[in-house]
Amino acid sequence: MKRRIFIISFICQLAFGINFSESTLISDGVTSHNLYPDMAVTDSGNIFIVWVNTHGGGDIHFIMSNDYGQTFSDISTVNSVPNYATTIGYSGPQVEVWGDTIHVLWTDQRNGYDHTSAYYARSVDQGITWEETQIGHPNGVNFYPELLMDSQGTLHASFHYFLSESFAYRHIAHTFSADGGNTWSAFSDVSDYEPGEPCDCCPIDLHELPNGQLISGFRNNVSNIRDMYSTLWNPEQNSWSNLSRMSYDDFFISYCPTNCPALVSQDSTLGMAYMTEINGESRVFLSLSEGLGDTFSVVLPMEMTSETNIYQSHPAATITSNGNIHILWEDSRNGGDILYGKREIGQNYITDITTVNDSLTSSPEIAPKLGKDANDNLYAVWVDRRMGRHIRFSSTIAPDLSTKFENIPSLFKLLEPFPNPFNPITTIRFNVDVEKELFASLNVIDIRGRIVEILLKDFIESGQHEIQWDASTYSSGIFFISLTANGQTKTVKSVLVK
Repeated sequence: MKRRIFIISFICQLAFGINFSESTLISDGVTSHNLYPDMAVTDSGNIFIVWVNTHGGGDIHFIMSNDYGQTFSDISTVNSVPNYATTIGYSGPQVEVWGDTIHVLWTDQRNGYDHTSAYYARSVDQGITWEETQIGHPNGVNFYPELLMDSQGTLHASFHYFLSESFAYRHIAHTFSADGGNTWSAFSDVSDYEPGEPCDCCPIDLHELPNGQLISGFRNNVSNIRDMYSTLWNPEQNSWSNLSRMSYDDFFISYCPTNCPALVSQDSTLGMAYMTEINGESRVFLSLSEGLGDTFSVVLPMEMTSETNIYQSHPAATITSNGNIHILWEDSRNGGDILYGKREIGQNYITDITTVNDSLTSSPEIAPKLGKDANDNLYAVWVDRRMGRHIRFSSTIAPDLSTKFENIPSLFKLLEPFPNPFNPITTIRFNVDVEKELFASLNVIDIRGRIVEILLKDFIESGQHEIQWDASTYSSGIFFISLTANGQTKTVKSVLVK
């Protein structure tokens, strides 16, 4: 009876914070073996989510929404070789988006466990097809992948690098692509320093500072003291330097804490949400630097409480345009919930503590991720444990308010080509309903995800449009017609039969 009273009082305590919508089950239709989602959100509210399904081995699943999370696409599989995608600790696949291209990074064991490597895939047709390549060490072992798209459109990937067979740890490896994933640089060493070495069982966080500087945050290990450190990237020399300590807890732990820092920044402020241990209990804190990481002078607990037997872990964070920092984390109370808290600019405490998940089970909800759009709407995704392991999504947009946003599908509509199947000419029709001109691109994409024809890349006016595609130089096969405008993409399938 005491526990039931505690649950009710705790929920009442949290009920006055920010409101997340009723959660949506987005892994419906696949088995209940889902882990470690990642999410990318564009300024216009497009949402891209990936995760690992471990049934029968491991596969990377992808899903997206073009309407602020009100509806989601069908689930597609990213990896071309089934059942070998892997996850370790609290690390899963990573997703980034640039223009109409989706980028995904994961680790894969198709060549054996002692040759686990990092694989990269991209899609230009909203996740229908994927073009894949291995970017990890061909003769090494890679775990804990991290992917970042910087403000210049350069992709950065990092991961822990071990020797094959012996599994001797080497360093955090970094590679980048300045051409959208076509080619990747030689590896650089993120963690070439003494003493200690990165905690090789904890994920890494790549983050771009407001000044364009790239920072890598990770947990260090010096004789089992595992505090947070960072290094900075020098693009001219393709090297990492300036090792800096970001936490000063002298966190002694003899086992893997599976945690990395969650970095956010704006203007001169760098915030770090991270887990450390207080009196034998793991707790999440927000540490603040007003010099973009020169020193961290403010450390804020998630709650000003003396309550014991609380365990918090795996924070995720974002920062909105007003400078407020928003955090999600795992909390052990009530069987294990995903909690939210906010640090308003100028305040030295966390407010609006709220339960994000809408389940009351004895199984803990885990692995939250947090994102935001240009309107400062928040989006959350996590592993829900009420019936196996599924992926659930929530946002601060109430369903009945979604119609207040300009819904892009009402601005243009892509119709099915006619004829279809065709040989060798088909007509592509689309309608545009806008008050002024709209910049659009119309591409033909092959089954491997490559753009083979650019039919349109220009401003178009409102009305009905028709464009013919002459495929006389192509062999029979399936092609996708992709229309992109105002940050949204519509795709239809066409079949060439000769």
